[in-house]
Amino acid sequence: MIIAIALHNNTLNSPVHLQFGRCSFFAFYNGESDKVTYLENTEKDSLKDTGIAIASMLLSKRVSAVVAGRFGVKVADYLRGKQVQMIIPHRKDTTLADILKKVNSHK
Repeated sequence: MIIAIALHNNTLNSPVHLQFGRCSFFAFYNGESDKVTYLENTEKDSLKDTGIAIASMLLSKRVSAVVAGRFGVKVADYLRGKQVQMIIPHRKDTTLADILKKVNSHK
């Protein structure tokens, strides 16, 4: 399973970004290899259909779940249609490290 996490920075202590399409980076956690990689969101300043373009890119990386502070209606419908789980943390200050700790506690 690969989880994409929308972040402000490419560090473990980075908080989850509140907007899926406007985050600066995505962290990709691969549950099989237990590795994290980062990708800069080059679409974050695009003016039109940013969320769908990013969601499509994430699908090309075989993502099965996405974590962000919120998802737009179009993106949520698109991801739901592709059976990608969307996760919104309860706390606004949740970091990548917090998410990884939670994911690993369920293994």
